[in-house]
Amino acid sequence: MSIELKILEEILKNSSGEIRFQHHNLGRLLPFFTREPERAKFENGFSTITGSLARISINKIGILSKGDKLFKEDFSDSFDLSSIENKDKFLKLFSSSALDEVYIPKLLAYKKSSGNQSSKGESTIAEFLNHTFKLNENDIWVKFIQNDETHNLYEKIIMENLRDLKDEKLNLKKFVSIDMPENIIEYFNHDLNNLIRNKTFFIKNVDVFFRYYYFFIISQIIMNIDSFDDFKKKDLYFALDTENISGSRQTNNRGYALIKEKSADLLANVDVLDYLNILIPGDKFYNLSQLTETNFKYSKKLATDLSEFLIDFLDNNSDENRYLINENGIKENVKLLRNELTRKLSKETKSRYPKSFEAITTKYFVKRRGRLGNILNVTEETLLVLTAAIVGPEKMLIKNVIFELSNRGITLDHISERELISVYEKMNILEKLSDSGDAQYVKPIL
Repeated sequence: MSIELKILEEILKNSSGEIRFQHHNLGRLLPFFTREPERAKFENGFSTITGSLARISINKIGILSKGDKLFKEDFSDSFDLSSIENKDKFLKLFSSSALDEVYIPKLLAYKKSSGNQSSKGESTIAEFLNHTFKLNENDIWVKFIQNDETHNLYEKIIMENLRDLKDEKLNLKKFVSIDMPENIIEYFNHDLNNLIRNKTFFIKNVDVFFRYYYFFIISQIIMNIDSFDDFKKKDLYFALDTENISGSRQTNNRGYALIKEKSADLLANVDVLDYLNILIPGDKFYNLSQLTETNFKYSKKLATDLSEFLIDFLDNNSDENRYLINENGIKENVKLLRNELTRKLSKETKSRYPKSFEAITTKYFVKRRGRLGNILNVTEETLLVLTAAIVGPEKMLIKNVIFELSNRGITLDHISERELISVYEKMNILEKLSDSGDAQYVKPIL
């Protein structure tokens, strides 16, 4: 028995030698919880996660509780309140809600967590985003959120009296990553860099930006996690908030329904990758296409260890099954492991795991369309922010904007494309030299 197989069996077996299910043994692939209290509910929007992300990016404490004071103890003592008629109203100018209207980048790190058990889920999502997009290593982002430049006395008083945030070292091993197409990360960095150029617009819309990219990256992992092919962006069809939907549209069966179907066995698929990677020496975390490549350097070892593990893991380990397992290729045995996990995991545990994703999807990215049920939906708010990020400082052909939206996970059919033109016209950002798509431009927003 190899060292790696011994480690896997020690993790999964209890003192009686029975198999027990353990998740995230090498680290989390997704920021999901099977327990409801720890799950992010988005009751306070996405700002709680944005605040946590800003802090984590600069090695500060992830959770800032509601009871944590933002200002120094003697802050109010520095004012002579004797001549102020409504003291409470004056002091409200320095409340958390008032600070949301002050557009200084450094204040993003002072957005508070929800203050209940779901703060853990919020902080975990922030850590996932930081891990995925390497924001703590992004000089442009880090410089932006440390910008404390003021423009008036009110802002000056705020910045001079803020408490220092507590330091907290990043746990670099909390998450594992599967290789994704580089261009997904490139799109994120392109969009972030464009938006940061307009400080006020970005601060007003920072939650919209990060929550969309969180949805985008998670949905693509879900769509690819069980595939033996290379990780590729899968088209998911959206409808625009303003349009009516008929039963024959692609968004009905190539959007939310697809993700919902793929999510059903998400925990089993995550566990499969976790267990297989435990059997591989080193720290790199591989996806299924890499693990099952014929020229994978650990292919022979993985085949042997997986066969041995399955013989022990399966309830039916008859001579016939042992023979089949040993004769199978790696792909067949991976499918066998997946099926066995799917069968053995409790229905309740399996259904609870993707609820972390359902929470943000149903709140921000689906719309109930009568008898058609839930359909992926892009609001004008999301559309405005992504369009601003895509177009940047110079106008862009509408067909190129549509192409770039698809690159970022929002695929539109021809009817939605026509609706998009109408939406851009209402926003007054469409420059129409003719009715031809080759002569219609989207103007810069930033």
